[in-house]
Amino acid sequence: MTDKPDRLVDLADILDRTGLCRATIYKLIQHGKFPRPVKIGTRSKWRSSEFDRWFDGLTTGTAA
Repeated sequence: MTDKPDRLVDLADILDRTGLCRATIYKLIQHGKFPRPVKIGTRSKWRSSEFDRWFDGLTTGTAA
C-alpha cells in the first residue's frame, strides 16, 4: 500500500483553520510550538499531515 502524498497548504489556509493571526503563527513556530513551514522560493507552505497532527493535538492536549 502506498502512502498518499502530503498536500501543501498556504498561510491563508492555516489562518482560516486556526483563527490565529500571522504574527501568532510565526511566534509559535519560533518557540517550537507549531510546525515549521517548507519554503518554496519566498513562499511558506505547510505539510497538511504535520498541521493536522498539531491541530488534532489541541483537542487531545498533546500539541507541542
